[in-house]
Amino acid sequence: MITAEIRKVSQGIAQGELIVWASYESDGVPIQSAYVCANGEIRSRAGELLGTYTKEENLDGEQLWCTRYDAIQLQGIDDVNAYILDQSQQFVNQIIRRQYSQKANADLVASLSADLVGQTVQADTVTVDVSPTQQMTIKQDGTKGLKMDKVQVNPAVNIAG
Repeated sequence: MITAEIRKVSQGIAQGELIVWASYESDGVPIQSAYVCANGEIRSRAGELLGTYTKEENLDGEQLWCTRYDAIQLQGIDDVNAYILDQSQQFVNQIIRRQYSQKANADLVASLSADLVGQTVQADTVTVDVSPTQQMTIKQDGTKGLKMDKVQVNPAVNIAG
């Protein structure tokens, strides 16, 4: 289960934008983010100060994700709370897709490696469509074959009878 919890709403220090801070967990385990809370400050892993918090907010040790909004971006939205919660839900969905893909890709690598490793394909000519009715054969050595008419298939004709 992926869980998102809105932990703080603040104004950005540098740009003055609205920042929604949230924690995300996967089966109760915090999902690592780029922002860490310590000693009343929210900083990027590179050390940039992005926000502050009070002792009462109890965010020490938290890893928070931030979504930045601008008042202009939110104009005309009737229910800003619902909009922000929907944005968080979309990120939860993205995390689920990413976790699924990581597992599915690992399974594919394991199953395909046994079948694909060592296989080869090769060619020295290729047929290219040069118009809706003609094809040309080109060769690796730079020569080309004669143009030939493509076979026209009439889907209305049943060859099998």
